[in-house]
Amino acid sequence: MPVLRDTTRVSILSALGCLLMFVQVPLFPSAPFLTYDAGDIPVLIAAFALGPWKGVAAAALKNVLFLFLHPTPDLFVGAPMNFLAGASMAFVAGSLYQARKTKTRAIVSLVVGVAAMTVVMLGANLLVLPWFVRVFFPGVPAEVKGAMLLGTILPFNVLKGSINAVLCFLVYKRISPVLKAANWEMPTPAPAAATSR
Repeated sequence: MPVLRDTTRVSILSALGCLLMFVQVPLFPSAPFLTYDAGDIPVLIAAFALGPWKGVAAAALKNVLFLFLHPTPDLFVGAPMNFLAGASMAFVAGSLYQARKTKTRAIVSLVVGVAAMTVVMLGANLLVLPWFVRVFFPGVPAEVKGAMLLGTILPFNVLKGSINAVLCFLVYKRISPVLKAANWEMPTPAPAAATSR
């Protein structure tokens, strides 16, 4: 069944994305809470191979899994923000790529996806950052918050999205044949032979 097959693929890619989230690399020393992980690459692969909504589903599932396996107070903010970043890029890039599956369209789709993610995360951080800093970094002046948004968080999202776009472009064509060719369905048991009496 196609639904079962796609569900299995999304689940496996989500689990892989969750595992990749455990390897986190800080990109900006001034903001150690902003770390890069490769967890969105399986999400982008899901969007390219299975469709944009499957990419959104993979982004949601991998964050739920990570929150369950690694619950920390800041992650209750970080996980929804991570979902927004991954889902917005995957949905836009996956939608454009599904319309025409060529190498040029893949590059354009990923570039537009990075831009869309950056805009979405800029708006999300405008709403969340003041509360986040007040709770986890009390005493930080308002002007520092603005400088952090434009000087650190904005380039962080551009850099993170660009890294994910490049890595997805490099690995997708090597992985997509496996996703498309493998038999992801449970084998149907053969009917029992009739016994003669």
